Amino acid sequence: MNNKGWRNFKFEGEEVFGFKFDDPAIDYAALARSMGVFALRIELPQDINPALEKVKTMSAPALIDVVVDV
Repeated sequence: MNNKGWRNFKFEGEEVFGFKFDDPAIDYAALARSMGVFALRIELPQDINPALEKVKTMSAPALIDVVVDV
């Protein structure tokens, strides 16, 4: 899950210690593809299941970068 941070989740409106990676944003799917890994970036909930179905048939590593708003 890509919330543009590391251990930077909010609990009851309060942020816990972490780092933000949003300036510039990291495109993990593009980064993975640059290393030869099949990768998809998901921004809409309805795109998750088709992406999972696609990678389930693969015999090589794959990355699904799911952007979430946390």
